[in-house]
Amino acid sequence: MCCFSRPVRHVSSTSIFARELARARQLLVYSMNLDADEELAMILPLPVPPGVDERAVEFIDLEGYARFFRDLAAAFPPPAVALSRGRGMLAAAPESRPRLTVHRVGRFEASFAPTRADLDRLDPRFQLAPDAWDSLPQYRDYGFAVFKLRPRAGLLGRLLGRRRQTVHPMAFSFPRRDPATLFFPTVHVHDGTAPARADFDHTLYCQPGPAIARTFGWERSLGPLQDYVDPGRARAVIDPASRCYRRSLYGSRPNRDMTLTPPEDVELERLRARGECFALTVRATAAYYDEPAHEQQRRWHATATRHLNALARDLQREFQALEQTNRERWRLAPYDDALRELWVNGERLWIPGLWAPIPSEDAGPARVRFSPQSDHIEPQQLWLAFSQPPDAALLRDIQTELQRLLADVEARLPA
Repeated sequence: MCCFSRPVRHVSSTSIFARELARARQLLVYSMNLDADEELAMILPLPVPPGVDERAVEFIDLEGYARFFRDLAAAFPPPAVALSRGRGMLAAAPESRPRLTVHRVGRFEASFAPTRADLDRLDPRFQLAPDAWDSLPQYRDYGFAVFKLRPRAGLLGRLLGRRRQTVHPMAFSFPRRDPATLFFPTVHVHDGTAPARADFDHTLYCQPGPAIARTFGWERSLGPLQDYVDPGRARAVIDPASRCYRRSLYGSRPNRDMTLTPPEDVELERLRARGECFALTVRATAAYYDEPAHEQQRRWHATATRHLNALARDLQREFQALEQTNRERWRLAPYDDALRELWVNGERLWIPGLWAPIPSEDAGPARVRFSPQSDHIEPQQLWLAFSQPPDAALLRDIQTELQRLLADVEARLPA
């Protein structure tokens, strides 16, 4: 959340890393580019359980690993770059109770306010104006991590106007109100209010639990994080043996926090199925749509969040029957992940990576990826193995059968 207790000249390149921890806790690491003229506080609302005290948040000093997010980014292909600007807000509130405990965390001073009422225990310079909360009712029962930031020092920097700095990673863990949900503080606050839409310049990273990792559609790292991030310098922030996932948020978007909540009661073992000639991955990325663009996406979202287990069960059964009925006619072959890959593009087969159609005389076994979809079922991932690549006529036949199959499955979904 770009929420500051004093005006700022510039905020950009926000990076947030989130990881699920044991005991219903979550870890967050936050960094950004900042240009400010005076000391100020950045306040991050956190969905903590009611009744926690000041000790609920554990701060982690990452001053010695300022390049944490650079190393994290190296695990992925370079993303597109965009810029956004943010402005802070003025604040003043009376001092009334003992000050919050202050923790020294690298170059920062940090505190945790268990409730909104506890924010008045901050130094007045680091509080938000009470009126600011009128536009943020969703935080009425949240806790708040508060980081005191300083402008870049130095006479030369002030004279040249080069005060922009990359804030070294701010890291902490907190107890989650909903143990299934991974939370990213991304709401923007401008001049004391939160507009309905805001300009984003965020890169989000996460290491989620299995339910999210198997169902969402974020970009996956090239390898486990231990190949890119120094586990010792990261101070147990990462799970070194696991991969990481990334999503970039740029441009105008709904101004709200990002949350990842897996589909209801998802049975992970149902999401992948293997037949003699096929491999199926049941996709549920629509469960994470934060702004469905049209009615079909809203229907996909409903299926992915509420009926995923029924969908997975029926798809597996139908594809097994389809395999048996059409094995000889479609010249299906035993499935093997080592078979060369081909993708369907219209009525032609393409070579992935090259983005070129296969030669007409191409022969030999291959596995072909299909992505059937319907009005209520988002594109699924089905691999069929063939003794030789299907021609255009056979591709039309296969895709017609797949659409019929999905229509039958869709008709049986619960209302």
